[in-house]
Amino acid sequence: MELWPKSLAEITPKIFDTEQVPENEKRVVAKFFALGTNLSWYVVEAQELAYGDVLFFGYGRMDSGHSDGHWGYFTLHELIRLRYMGIPQVERDLHFQSKRFADLDIEHEMKKDSPLHR
Repeated sequence: MELWPKSLAEITPKIFDTEQVPENEKRVVAKFFALGTNLSWYVVEAQELAYGDVLFFGYGRMDSGHSDGHWGYFTLHELIRLRYMGIPQVERDLHFQSKRFADLDIEHEMKKDSPLHR
């Protein structure tokens, strides 16, 4: 599975394009998650970098709920480098549908990703 396909890149706002949009109104276009953990990244903006990487702006959740997350930047290469015993750990949620950040149900998303709740 391709983590960041061209079809998503084409519909995602560029870096700083949503700067004036309130956080709750920002549209999340993709979700990445680390297998077997509660780590998730929600993409709002993305821009290809000169050396083949992609810079993302979005919301990262380190554990459960909004209180454990923050807005910030991360790159495709950072996600790709997350491995467990040499096995890629990050995947893109293929069933995720674009929605406003305010409409995300973070608790439900956490349970869906966690192997403890399957």
